[in-house]
Amino acid sequence: MLRRPAAFAAILVASIALSGRGLAQQSGQGTPRWPYVQGRGVCYTQTGWCPINGSLPVGVACYCTIPPNTQIHGVVTAHEYRGNVSPFFNPHTYVPGTIR
Repeated sequence: MLRRPAAFAAILVASIALSGRGLAQQSGQGTPRWPYVQGRGVCYTQTGWCPINGSLPVGVACYCTIPPNTQIHGVVTAHEYRGNVSPFFNPHTYVPGTIR
């Protein structure tokens, strides 16, 4: 009778360890690596920003696109950006170091 609980515990520990390894592999593959870019002018929204590279004057309305067809509206600012940023939408998790 003592063997069953020990076998169950071993299976439980192995399944937790294997599922944790799978999550780590999935999270590393799910984050795309964007190319290094540098520019001036972003569409700044309440929830994030996207680069527009000076194609619109400062202060006008703009929008960022979340693929396939969601638009988040904001306003053009003269912030500079540099780094591996998404050309679509970059959510605010904190004040990004890539925006000055």
